[in-house]
Amino acid sequence: MRTDPHHSVSGITISRICPADAAYAGAFCFALTGQHAESPEVETHRRNVAAMSASNGVESSVFVATNPQNAIEAAALLFESPGRSALVHLSPKSSAGNTLSLILDAIVQHGRSRKLNLLQMLLQTGDTSRARLVTDMQFQYLAELIYMDCPVAKSGINPPQIGSQFRLFNYNSETEPMFLAALENSYKNSLDCPALTPLRTAADALAGHKSTGIFDPSGFYVIATDTDPIAILLTSRVADRSALEVVYMGVSCSGRKRGLGSMLLALAKHRAMVLGVSSVTLAVDAINTPARRLYGRAGFEERARRRAWIRCI
Repeated sequence: MRTDPHHSVSGITISRICPADAAYAGAFCFALTGQHAESPEVETHRRNVAAMSASNGVESSVFVATNPQNAIEAAALLFESPGRSALVHLSPKSSAGNTLSLILDAIVQHGRSRKLNLLQMLLQTGDTSRARLVTDMQFQYLAELIYMDCPVAKSGINPPQIGSQFRLFNYNSETEPMFLAALENSYKNSLDCPALTPLRTAADALAGHKSTGIFDPSGFYVIATDTDPIAILLTSRVADRSALEVVYMGVSCSGRKRGLGSMLLALAKHRAMVLGVSSVTLAVDAINTPARRLYGRAGFEERARRRAWIRCI
């Protein structure tokens, strides 16, 4: 283990373990499951994370709290995005009440040294004890996220008809400014995690979206009129199951109530069919009733709920 000396407190040592370290597999397993022995499923997941990190620039590491006997008492996975944000996943088990606080403090210090802007965390809806813990660590509640899936047929899904008043673009270096403008336009009066909008730039958001799942620019779309990009759909293939994720979808104020939301979902389903995956998956803010109605009409059903917490650093 590589230990940062100033993270030794009251007999507990906090260490950051990287994928190249020999202890990484065991630490990753404990952070994910609370168990020391790595199952074949966890090993597969760890390898998928490694492959995904190699392709999308996400840096993974594990912060562990060990006692004087060098036994792990708590751990947290950290996934650092090129968009200057990081996702924190706390281990499901902790044998001491203060160890997770020590880990989170070490993660905050690490994030500052790496010039990260935002830490994000997902907790189970009923996990009140950890909600109190992260509140004490200056995390703020962002939203309750509803995860939804829609099965996709293997054939027979036609690409949506883009009306003559619209043009469809894929992502590349030349169209990137259009994608940034489409993101900015979609944020106005949005009901999807509105508190997140002022905390990061469109460029950071786009970099983060590109690092989600298996990035393929052909799965990033903008719909534009002659003058403005008015709708955006960002999709990525999920690494560890047969699914296509709608990483982000948004429509500008001027494009709303024109059927563009349904058009984007049809585009995602057609891409999923072409890729041969079995479902499309997405997450939506629970307060975003119009979007939830749209997804329900399109065949999406709720799979799970999580509560999102954030901390600016």
